Amino acid sequence: MNPKKNIDFFATLIFTILGIYNSQVTVFYIIYLFWFQEFVRTIIDVVYVLFNKKRLEEKGAVVEIPIPNFILLFIYLVFIVVLFGVLLNFNNTDLMILNMRTLMLKNIYFDLNVIVFTIEYVFYIKMFAYVQNQNHIFNKRHIVLHISIIFGAIIQMLILRDAKINNELLSMAVIAPFLILKYFFGRNE
Repeated sequence: MNPKKNIDFFATLIFTILGIYNSQVTVFYIIYLFWFQEFVRTIIDVVYVLFNKKRLEEKGAVVEIPIPNFILLFIYLVFIVVLFGVLLNFNNTDLMILNMRTLMLKNIYFDLNVIVFTIEYVFYIKMFAYVQNQNHIFNKRHIVLHISIIFGAIIQMLILRDAKINNELLSMAVIAPFLILKYFFGRNE
């Protein structure tokens, strides 16, 4: 596992555990976090490519703006917000409000997670002149997001349907598989 992934994973782990302890983490939170990290990564990669296009072409790299990735991310966003943010929590106002606060970047644990991820990814891309292969519309990170959405829907409908605001043990048990998935799929990037 490369050192960059250790920082990413442990920051996600620490902020998520703190958020769970303070009843600020939901299934929506973790799936939206995975989506937001992929969105940030895609934006940073595009900016990097735009500012380094000539140098990348000289090295023989294919330089394209990943429009299909933005379309896929938009579809995921709509699905995540509608399904996890609203529909699956329609009878639970507390969770729906918490999800909307997270969506509007008013959840300190989510926000800190995104800030650390962004700084770390910018540093990584700058240090190693690294650009993800964004020409593939469905990469490993999209697979993590896709599996998380399916798994999250199952958990939300079967386990959390009647739960009020998440308690710490239930939240840890529910969020742990997502973090494990992120860890194992992110090891070889």
